[in-house]
Amino acid sequence: MMVTLVVGIVLASSGAVGLSASPSADAINTVDGTNLTTENETTPHKNPDTISESGDTEQVASYLSGQLGSMLAGSTRNISQAEYDQARSLLGDEYDETLSQYVTVAGETEQEESAEAFQTAQEDAAELATLREEFETTRAEYEEAVDDGDTERARQLARELARLAEEIDGVTVRLDEQLATVENTTGSDLSAVRDDIETIRLSTAETASAATRAEFTETTITANATPAEFSFQNATRITGTIQMSNGTAVSNDRVTLQVGERRYDVQTASDGEFSLTYRPVFLPVNTTTVPVQFIPEDTSLYLAANTTTTAQITDQTNTTITVSNSNLTGQYGTPLRVSGAVEIGDNGTAAGIPVEMLLNGQQVGTSETQADGQVTVTGDVPAQLAAGETNLQLRVPLTDTAVAGSETTTTAEITEAQTELSLETNVSRTDAPTANLTGSLQLAGGRPIGGQDLSVFVEGQQVDTVTTAADGRYQATIATDDLDVESSSPTVRVAFSGSETHLAASDATATLELQEAVSDTSGGEDTVAPSWADEFSLRQLGLVGVSILIVGLLFGLLVRTTDWNPGGLLGASDPADSERAAATSDRTDEPPHEPTRSQTRAQALLEQANEALAAGNTTTAVQMAYGSLRAILATELDETDAATHWEFYERCRERGIGSLADTKSVITAYEIATFAPTSISTERAQDVLELVSSMIHQEDPSLPTQTQSKSSD
Repeated sequence: MMVTLVVGIVLASSGAVGLSASPSADAINTVDGTNLTTENETTPHKNPDTISESGDTEQVASYLSGQLGSMLAGSTRNISQAEYDQARSLLGDEYDETLSQYVTVAGETEQEESAEAFQTAQEDAAELATLREEFETTRAEYEEAVDDGDTERARQLARELARLAEEIDGVTVRLDEQLATVENTTGSDLSAVRDDIETIRLSTAETASAATRAEFTETTITANATPAEFSFQNATRITGTIQMSNGTAVSNDRVTLQVGERRYDVQTASDGEFSLTYRPVFLPVNTTTVPVQFIPEDTSLYLAANTTTTAQITDQTNTTITVSNSNLTGQYGTPLRVSGAVEIGDNGTAAGIPVEMLLNGQQVGTSETQADGQVTVTGDVPAQLAAGETNLQLRVPLTDTAVAGSETTTTAEITEAQTELSLETNVSRTDAPTANLTGSLQLAGGRPIGGQDLSVFVEGQQVDTVTTAADGRYQATIATDDLDVESSSPTVRVAFSGSETHLAASDATATLELQEAVSDTSGGEDTVAPSWADEFSLRQLGLVGVSILIVGLLFGLLVRTTDWNPGGLLGASDPADSERAAATSDRTDEPPHEPTRSQTRAQALLEQANEALAAGNTTTAVQMAYGSLRAILATELDETDAATHWEFYERCRERGIGSLADTKSVITAYEIATFAPTSISTERAQDVLELVSSMIHQEDPSLPTQTQSKSSD
């Protein structure tokens, strides 16, 4: 029942969104989620309440995609009007819920790509709101610094505006691409949304450009490599000049230059000339040019400038990596710390050379070298490593670069780690009691251990396997009716075997009080155990019954051996009466019918559906009725995984289960109730409940038919 309830809640209907005007000093229209269709050009969508009984999933998908497009339109419009909180609210819970519904039907309408685009667009629009808000805050601070005459502060903020404008440009381009995907997939017209995004991009770029022109002077840079053919072992000399756009030299200034992938601090001469020695590290071996860039400080007067110089890498320079420390030991929760050094060519070193640590072939840590080539790598020991000696490898993961990669291998001792396993039990007091097991697996020091399999035993018989979560906790549920145990207080044990790992085995045990649970469900507090006198009376009654049975057998034997007809004593007998009596006797001998769990669950859901209908909640009533239908057919379908409502219908159709027309009618009503913006009618809901009630009655005629009469509507 809970599974069906969850499905109904998750697929709850969403409201319409759009634009409305909110009063402000500047009379700016704020998008708050109503009447949006008057402000954008999205294609109108039909109300699912008008969908025919055929259950047109495409209509539902079209409606939901329209809702998502409207919320995106409202969000971007709010961003353009600096209403950032409102913009984010339109991308929040309601968008998530609508997107979840759309994903459910997208697979049936070949709109999976559109669903992914809507999700990415949500993320990009949220990022755009954050960046644009930060941009506006920075602009206000910049204008304040200009008014205060704080030149250095103004330059810092102007560079920040330029950086944010570049990020915003990238986000708007991505967002526009996602909206184009939605248009191509669904046929929607999102041009109004895309226009808003372009407006945001252009206005941001214009503001940043104005601040840049006001605060900075443009520069130019030249560079030349001598020799043009070089390597790390055989360095080259990079020379050049830095000038302002009017030809004035950037003279006698400490500047930062980036050559290829490496940065250098150099001093310019009076004529703006510079010189440095360049040893390539990450430059590709097949390169033909080297980029050279002038990078001013944030408070500098100058703008950045860049150029390239002709170059060619003659050969790769090999590296050698060594491990400095020995007697390496570790275990899960106790990281390995390895010291080493990387040498390039003949005694060469460089900062920033990447180094990886691997244990038994699995990467567990990374680091980078210092300028002198020294490096320290820390790695976590994976739980799946066995105790004992294992291979430890340090490597420089470089290929096809001026500096080549290398590796070295040593050994580390993995020691056994003690574990602790806890167990708590709780037996539910229901008609079908279940045992709920919870606990955690952790190291002796308290660190949780995730991703480990635990075996669950009851009276020595394995009944389940569970896996610990990232926080080390686990949960298992056991249907006690399925337990093949004689004891009313069986012992349950949860065990961690520690196999194929260096984590020590551990277990925990507890007792399940099943008898108490059964007693509670049989009569609660009003149930009274039979007294000694009651037991004595029952024994007496049993003896009387046995005596009567013996007398009856002797009487029957007498009749058969003497051909005596006792009916003659009471008058002539009617053969028809004898046949009716025999038929009645046969029916009386049949054992009483016990409804299955599916039938019980279906009946309970239908009762809740009737309660919801009586309360005027037609949406919940139809959703509960749909859940009741799935419950009554679950056994025949042998459903083991979650399926959408139309996938469920297809399974019924393929197996010829139930009345397909009635099933389709219920599912169509469920789709309308779940996805339509307006409530389903009371008459439609009443019809659905009656259909489901009749289907339940067909499955089990002994169950009562429980639906409201239409007169109660």
